[in-house]
Amino acid sequence: MNWIDWALLCMVLTVIKTLLAKDLLRSFTPLQFVFLDIACALLFLLPVLPVHGVDFSFLTSEYLLALFVVMVPGLFGAFCLSKATQTGHISEVAPLLLLIPVLSALVAPFITGESVSTIGWFGISVVVGGGYLLKLEDWRQPLD
Repeated sequence: MNWIDWALLCMVLTVIKTLLAKDLLRSFTPLQFVFLDIACALLFLLPVLPVHGVDFSFLTSEYLLALFVVMVPGLFGAFCLSKATQTGHISEVAPLLLLIPVLSALVAPFITGESVSTIGWFGISVVVGGGYLLKLEDWRQPLD
């Protein structure tokens, strides 16, 4: 599989997870949901690591510090997404997630040195514009 296959699979699985999360968040608080999400991921991941011969020598103090620095915003983001999913409609929450490529494209040159081409910006604009039009549809309903 190449990167596009993985990205598309990620998208499909993320949509499924978001829809299931909406249902599960009726029974759990966002904090409980994030904890269960991480615990379930560990339960599935830990048995797989030895099978693939993962060498744990990379777990240096620098690596663990970097992992911690990355995990803090990730956990807080997962909590915020869970809270938004719990209290809002999926049709309102999902279009806001379309800003992720925009923010990634704006920040990437400073962190990774990667930049987006002109055609890439056009593609991002089309996706974000489509999300905006979805929201406009909700705003037009009283006028119909």
